[in-house]
Amino acid sequence: MNEFSLIPEKIKSKIDLELSNADIKIATNKLISQSLIYSFILSIIVLLFFRTNLRLAANFTTTLMTYYLISLLIAIVIVIFFVYSRITLKKIKRKKEIENVLPDYLQLVAANLTAGMPIDQAMWYAVRERFGILAEEVEVIARKVASGAELEQALIEFINKYDSDLLKKSIMLLIEGLRSGGELASLVNKIAWNIKETQILEKEINAEITTYVIFITFA
Repeated sequence: MNEFSLIPEKIKSKIDLELSNADIKIATNKLISQSLIYSFILSIIVLLFFRTNLRLAANFTTTLMTYYLISLLIAIVIVIFFVYSRITLKKIKRKKEIENVLPDYLQLVAANLTAGMPIDQAMWYAVRERFGILAEEVEVIARKVASGAELEQALIEFINKYDSDLLKKSIMLLIEGLRSGGELASLVNKIAWNIKETQILEKEINAEITTYVIFITFA
């Protein structure tokens, strides 16, 4: 029998997917077992904060059980929050790393397309070590295409892993170009420049917001 059979398979599958998207290499069962252990340890620590109430209790056993259940609930909430925060922050970090190098990568893809390469080869030969996570994702896409998968489907699976509007809009424009059969080189180059302009605009907005915050703080 599965050690965590009480946990629905649907929930376990969702946790597996979240861990994979965050590139956290730990099995779901192990994560759950570790979380339970940490919750138990933390619940003992939380229980210590109720020691004064326990000393004054008329029925020590009943009061102890009540406060321990409360402590366990608090500990479980804290552990779940910590695990969720770690996964979320890791996903945000990976998303930002991809967005930062995406325009440079697409410009190389456009150059390869201009040289006469098909789109799949153009994407593969544009990979550079400095692209980090994006390079790893392109390698995954290349392996899927080599094994017989459609490039469009591989690209959609890639963008679904990241909660990035910038990435999704850029790749969907590329997919539309593939479907229409238009001039891909100029399209990809335009996408790259649009991303750079968007990123520059975001930096300017963030700088202005920071300036306003500093001004309001001093005021």
